[in-house]
Amino acid sequence: MDATDLDFRARTRSGCIPPELVARPLERGRADVVKSQAGHGQWFCALAWARLLGDRGREPDAWEVLAPYAATGRWTAVVAAAGLPEGWGRVDEAIDIARMRMEAGNPMALDAYTSLLARHGRAEEAFDLLVPYVDAWVLATALVNVACVAATSASVTPSSMRSPSGPSPTGSYPSPARSTATRSAG
Repeated sequence: MDATDLDFRARTRSGCIPPELVARPLERGRADVVKSQAGHGQWFCALAWARLLGDRGREPDAWEVLAPYAATGRWTAVVAAAGLPEGWGRVDEAIDIARMRMEAGNPMALDAYTSLLARHGRAEEAFDLLVPYVDAWVLATALVNVACVAATSASVTPSSMRSPSGPSPTGSYPSPARSTATRSAG
């Protein structure tokens, strides 16, 4: 399985069975069709089949379905694979899966890893992991979301968000305090 091809097909829905079509055979009791297509590289079929197996208590089988997709390193597949044990209440296992991919250097991993930590009572740890990357705009939403969960948003100021690799990202953009003052004055 090739990560680039998998990413292209899932993003563009070109050469793959889209999720809205995957649901139809399942609704009609034809899980066998979805299972077959999952085994032939159809990402959305594999995802639906794995979820169905998990719902039926066949967790090892569900993991086996998604493992080849997650092994490509494609982040959507890794998130889905981590979501399986999270949904089964095995949070530590889900966190381990996300952490391994983060440590492997996947650019989207930090966002998903910290969101997972925050959802499960480790928001301050997640916040501390994100602060050094505040100048990475791709992580800005994650930082704000985690800060809210951690109840540390009041302590987040432009000076506390300086990255070791560069200046504060507030640059030419108004700070949150100025934006609030501008809105209330207007």
